[in-house]
Amino acid sequence: MNPLPEINQSILKMEDSTQWINECLKKFGFYPELTSPNYIKLLKAKKGLAKANSFLDQVDMILANSRDQETDIATLIGEDEELLKLVYSTGIRYSVAVLNAILDVLDDLDVYPVHILELGGGNGWALSLLDEFFDTSCKLTLVEMNKVWKSVSPKLNLVNLRYGDYVSETKVDLIFTIFGAPYFGFEELVACAARSLSDRGYFIAALRIPNEMMGTDFLNRCTAAGLEFDSKRSGRVAVKSPQGQERFPILVFKRGAAVEEESVGFDLLREL
Repeated sequence: MNPLPEINQSILKMEDSTQWINECLKKFGFYPELTSPNYIKLLKAKKGLAKANSFLDQVDMILANSRDQETDIATLIGEDEELLKLVYSTGIRYSVAVLNAILDVLDDLDVYPVHILELGGGNGWALSLLDEFFDTSCKLTLVEMNKVWKSVSPKLNLVNLRYGDYVSETKVDLIFTIFGAPYFGFEELVACAARSLSDRGYFIAALRIPNEMMGTDFLNRCTAAGLEFDSKRSGRVAVKSPQGQERFPILVFKRGAAVEEESVGFDLLREL
C-alpha cells in the first residue's frame, strides 16, 4: 500500500508560492516575468524582423476572429516548441495565479492522491509541480491534444488525445484543469472528468468563464454528470491584466448523485 502523501509545507510558506512556481517555470524553458516589450524583442531575435511582424499580424487576426484562439495560435506556430513556450509565456502569469489558488484549495481538502490527472496542460509543468507539492510520489497523467509539447518529466504519462477519446485505466483521485477548454469544449471536459474520477476524488476546474450564463451552464453540466459542486471550498482569484483586473473561478467538485440544476453567483465565491 502506498503511504499517504504529505503536503509540502515549505512550498506553502513561500510568498503566495509564486517564487517557487516562477523558478520552476524558468527551468522548464518559460518566461514567467515576460513583459510585452521583451516578448517582441525575443520574438524578433528568434524569427527576424519581417517574419516576427508577420507572425504578430496573424496572431492579431486570430485574437480578433477565432473562437478557439489557443488551438489556432498553436496551429500557426507549428512544431516549434521553443516559440510555443515564448508565446505561452505572454499569459502564463494567469496560470501561475490560478495554480497558487489551487495549492491553497488542496491544503484545505482531505485528499491524498495516488493518481493525478491534468486535462490540457501543455508540457505538464503544473502537474509536475503538484507532484512536488505532495511529498509522496504520485502517478501522473496529462491529456493534451497538442503533440508539439514534450513532457517536462519522464515520470509523466503524456497522452495526446481529445478528452472525448480518453479513458483512464483506473479511477483518479485528483483531476484538475487550468484553462483546459474554451466554452464550446466544456461538454467533453466534464464528461472526461466524470468518467475518470474515483468515488472519493476531487475535480478542480479553473476556466475562463466570462459571464454568469456560461458559469451556470458549466455547473449544470457537472451536476448532470454526477459531480457535486463544493461551493464552500471553491473560490475565485483576481489577476492584474492590461484591462485592469480579471477574476477566474476555481471550482471544486466531488462525486455525488445528479440533482436538479443549480445556479451559484460567482460574485459570491470567496477570494483566494
